[in-house]
Amino acid sequence: SDPNTEDDFTGVPDGVTDALTLSATPSAPANLLVFLNGIHQRRHASGAYTLSGNVITFNAGSIPETGDQLIANYHQGMVKHGSNATTRQSAA
Repeated sequence: SDPNTEDDFTGVPDGVTDALTLSATPSAPANLLVFLNGIHQRRHASGAYTLSGNVITFNAGSIPETGDQLIANYHQGMVKHGSNATTRQSAA
Protein backbone atom coordinates (compact mmCIF):
# COMPACT_ATOMS: atom_id res chain seq x y z
CA SER A 1 0.00 0.00 0.00
CA ASP A 2 1.04 3.59 -0.60
CA PRO A 3 2.51 5.12 2.58
CA ASN A 4 1.69 8.65 1.33
CA THR A 5 -1.63 9.96 2.57
CA GLU A 6 -3.74 13.00 1.79
CA ASP A 7 -6.62 13.94 4.07
CA ASP A 8 -8.97 16.54 2.61
CA PHE A 9 -10.88 18.37 5.35
CA THR A 10 -12.56 20.81 2.95
CA GLY A 11 -16.04 21.53 4.30
CA VAL A 12 -15.10 20.46 7.84
CA PRO A 13 -13.70 23.71 9.30
CA ASP A 14 -16.26 25.78 11.19
CA GLY A 15 -14.19 28.57 12.73
CA VAL A 16 -14.58 27.04 16.20
CA THR A 17 -13.18 23.50 16.18
CA ASP A 18 -9.45 23.64 16.83
CA ALA A 19 -8.59 19.92 16.50
CA LEU A 20 -8.83 17.56 13.53
CA THR A 21 -7.99 13.86 13.46
CA LEU A 22 -5.92 12.51 10.58
CA SER A 23 -6.86 9.13 9.09
CA ALA A 24 -3.42 7.77 10.12
CA THR A 25 -0.39 8.85 12.14
CA PRO A 26 2.47 10.52 10.24
CA SER A 27 5.76 8.62 10.46
CA ALA A 28 7.33 11.79 11.90
CA PRO A 29 5.93 15.28 12.61
CA ALA A 30 8.25 16.73 9.94
CA ASN A 31 6.52 14.50 7.37
CA LEU A 32 3.21 16.36 7.77
CA LEU A 33 2.39 19.25 5.45
CA VAL A 34 -0.80 21.21 6.13
CA PHE A 35 -2.23 23.56 3.50
CA LEU A 36 -4.96 26.09 4.30
CA ASN A 37 -6.47 27.56 1.13
CA GLY A 38 -3.34 26.46 -0.72
CA ILE A 39 -0.90 28.11 1.72
CA HIS A 40 1.53 25.93 3.68
CA GLN A 41 0.99 26.28 7.44
CA ARG A 42 3.89 26.22 9.90
CA ARG A 43 3.94 23.59 12.64
CA HIS A 44 5.02 24.12 16.30
CA ALA A 45 3.76 26.23 19.16
CA SER A 46 4.75 29.48 17.43
CA GLY A 47 3.21 28.39 14.12
CA ALA A 48 -0.34 27.62 13.04
CA TYR A 49 -0.69 24.19 14.65
CA THR A 50 0.84 21.40 16.71
CA LEU A 51 0.71 17.65 16.12
CA SER A 52 0.23 14.92 18.72
CA GLY A 53 -0.09 11.42 17.29
CA ASN A 54 -2.68 11.79 14.55
CA VAL A 55 -4.37 14.92 15.94
CA ILE A 56 -3.70 18.39 14.53
CA THR A 57 -4.50 21.18 16.99
CA PHE A 58 -4.66 24.71 15.60
CA ASN A 59 -3.38 27.57 17.72
CA ALA A 60 -5.59 30.54 18.57
CA GLY A 61 -5.82 32.84 15.58
CA SER A 62 -5.12 29.99 13.17
CA ILE A 63 -8.35 27.99 13.47
CA PRO A 64 -9.72 27.35 9.96
CA GLU A 65 -12.92 29.22 9.14
CA THR A 66 -16.12 27.97 7.52
CA GLY A 67 -15.50 27.47 3.80
CA ASP A 68 -11.71 27.12 4.13
CA GLN A 69 -9.97 24.41 2.13
CA LEU A 70 -7.77 22.34 4.44
CA ILE A 71 -5.56 19.53 3.16
CA ALA A 72 -3.01 17.47 5.08
CA ASN A 73 -0.33 15.50 3.21
CA TYR A 74 1.92 13.13 5.09
CA HIS A 75 3.99 10.00 4.96
CA GLN A 76 3.20 7.09 7.25
CA GLY A 77 4.98 3.85 8.04
CA MET A 78 8.23 2.96 6.32
CA VAL A 79 10.57 5.63 5.00
CA LYS A 80 12.94 4.45 2.27
CA HIS A 81 16.49 5.74 2.02
CA GLY A 82 18.19 4.31 -1.06
CA SER A 83 17.87 0.53 -0.85
CA ASN A 84 17.40 0.53 2.94
CA ALA A 85 14.04 0.91 4.67
CA THR A 86 13.73 2.29 8.18
CA THR A 87 10.83 2.97 10.47
CA ARG A 88 10.65 6.41 12.01
CA GLN A 89 8.93 6.97 15.32
CA SER A 90 6.71 9.98 15.88
CA ALA A 91 8.15 12.34 18.49
CA ALA A 92 5.77 14.38 20.60
